[in-house]
Amino acid sequence: MIPGLEGDSSPEEGLLDAAVIVDGMAVLQSLRLGADTFGDLARTVLSSVLNTHRPSRCYHFVVDQYPSVSIKNFERSKRAEHGAIAVRITRPSQRCPKQWKKFLSLGQNKEALVDFLMNEWATSNFTQVLHEIELYVCHGNFCDLLTSIDGKSVQRTIVADLECDHEEADTRMFLHAKYAASISDS
Repeated sequence: MIPGLEGDSSPEEGLLDAAVIVDGMAVLQSLRLGADTFGDLARTVLSSVLNTHRPSRCYHFVVDQYPSVSIKNFERSKRAEHGAIAVRITRPSQRCPKQWKKFLSLGQNKEALVDFLMNEWATSNFTQVLHEIELYVCHGNFCDLLTSIDGKSVQRTIVADLECDHEEADTRMFLHAKYAASISDS
């Protein structure tokens, strides 16, 4: 990144190699839901992540996880007490809940949403969007790399180095930063 700062090249050139690490739950919480369906939501979220932080080629969508046994469950249950309903996401054409904040108050819904987003982004619908982009997506204890080298198909690869059982995205983001630095040095 130093050449971009020294004036030998454009500032954007140095940013292409920089990894952008995003707190996915913060992105989801900040959305003003304008998407009618979960498929529309997948496009909106990915567009938000990629366009907010252009011109990088490497993005990490890091999220919290919600294990069934956790010291934080009491606090989470208090937040979700007011009528949150578990929603099973079955297809892209399924309508998004109108009460978005209530939907997101349940950890089970958040995990289902992240799984849906990752699976949807891995479909052929996103080959052009992910062309020459590396998108790391956390889900549960795992992280998958989604990329489209040819612009015709999306490759999905499990990244063993990013497996992690931390609950909070902010601590997981440190692992992603370390990983991004290690692969950029090689």
